Amino acid sequence: MGGDLPNTLVPDLPPVALRLKGARAVRALHQTGQPYNRSWKGRDRTVVIRLRSLLLPALGVIAVGALAYVEFRPRVVTTIPRAHGPDFRVESRDLSRPLKIIVYGDMRFTDPGEMSATNPKVRRWLVEKIAAEKPDAVLLSGDVAWKGGQANDYAVYHSETQIWRGEHLRVYPALGNHEFSGGTEKECLANWWNAFPELHGRRSYSVQLGDFVYVLNLDSNSSLTPGSEQIAWVQSQLAGLPPAVR
Repeated sequence: MGGDLPNTLVPDLPPVALRLKGARAVRALHQTGQPYNRSWKGRDRTVVIRLRSLLLPALGVIAVGALAYVEFRPRVVTTIPRAHGPDFRVESRDLSRPLKIIVYGDMRFTDPGEMSATNPKVRRWLVEKIAAEKPDAVLLSGDVAWKGGQANDYAVYHSETQIWRGEHLRVYPALGNHEFSGGTEKECLANWWNAFPELHGRRSYSVQLGDFVYVLNLDSNSSLTPGSEQIAWVQSQLAGLPPAVR
């Protein structure tokens, strides 16, 4: 799940954008009754719900991807994805105005000696820049680890992002394809949930930021075809959006 430079605010986006691959995005948008725009194509596994502009200049939100060991401040609502309502919520009084959200993906944390799959120097620079921005939320769009089957990749993530915990950043990860590389699905999910215990039992989940921003973090490895469990959850979440978000 690739992301832009972390110090760039996300611009306004269409009402609903699924940053998925090719036909999956078209099918998913068809299921939710939303128009398809070719400009939304990208590698990020993202659902974006654009909320009412009101007094928030930066209301474009991209929901996605991947995280490890970063402190979560939103309250946990349930241990499995809810059919209606957010799994995590941050109250408006705890957010800045204008709201600042950073999207970052394809970071591929691993042994710093690995120079072909990732760039450790740039990775550390981006982590520092994100911390300096002090965003209200960091959305990690997947591929946090180079190989999700290797627990040490999450340990590297934890070490290199210590500054985020020092700044008490809220970080929301989504599952990308690299989260299931280098091990069995069971092993990879065990490493993921060990790294992010707040997400245990969830492969997809929702986050509400204040009254007007609602994020759906999807598992890009699970089906979004008609009749699938994940698309049914997306439809249910969209049907139950708070009035302020609609």
